[in-house]
Amino acid sequence: MTWRTFIFAIRDSKITNDIAWIILDCLFRSAGCKHEFSEMAAKSWMRGNRNCKVSRYFPEGSINYEEAFRFFRNRPENKLWNLQQVFQSKVDTDSPIDVNTKDLDIFCWSLVNQFLDLLGFPRVNVDTPLEIASSEAGQLLNTQSADISKDLASGQSHEVPGSMSMIGGTDISVKKEPSIRSMILPHSDDCCYHCIHWNGNRKTFGAYTTPTYGYCLKYNKDKQLSSTIACVDFEKREKQMGEW
Repeated sequence: MTWRTFIFAIRDSKITNDIAWIILDCLFRSAGCKHEFSEMAAKSWMRGNRNCKVSRYFPEGSINYEEAFRFFRNRPENKLWNLQQVFQSKVDTDSPIDVNTKDLDIFCWSLVNQFLDLLGFPRVNVDTPLEIASSEAGQLLNTQSADISKDLASGQSHEVPGSMSMIGGTDISVKKEPSIRSMILPHSDDCCYHCIHWNGNRKTFGAYTTPTYGYCLKYNKDKQLSSTIACVDFEKREKQMGEW
């Protein structure tokens, strides 16, 4: 698939009212583009007159996968279904775009993968796409653990979110905050998916890892992502049969 086919299909589906090169610009910005490019440059990529120098805009493959996903997923659902229909006549055998799925999350991640293909980057796993952050998360967790160990060795106290601190031999309750792990990988610990106030489709495969929209009963918030870091009013619910 070419840049022209991809971007023009998005334009023709009317998920946005922007013109083609602006759509390309917005998608690049959502994905964390490091440098601006001109209208002339964007149009030349879509015409096939010149290649996009990917390393300039995404050095070392620095893609914001989640925001690229939200670029598509935050659009009106009826327009996303229309986009899927538009692509049905345009995908080739090598395209990752899923024109048959009934799950809009999976469809939007497949669009991200097509974007990655055009950039020449590896695709993400559509089932568990947020695993792409596991390596960086592990490094950050190790750093946090090392800091805690250093403080303990020096006799300093280190307050851990959601725990009890010993100060002067007395237990002091610490206000519950998201754990370090949940701040790095919000879907893996305390997130809206596990809260009694979040009302969404928990039977969608990997809803706690692949952002899935629901409704927050506590704050009357529509379109609340399942993988959002939990707020101070988080209340754990028991997992039911058929959920992940």
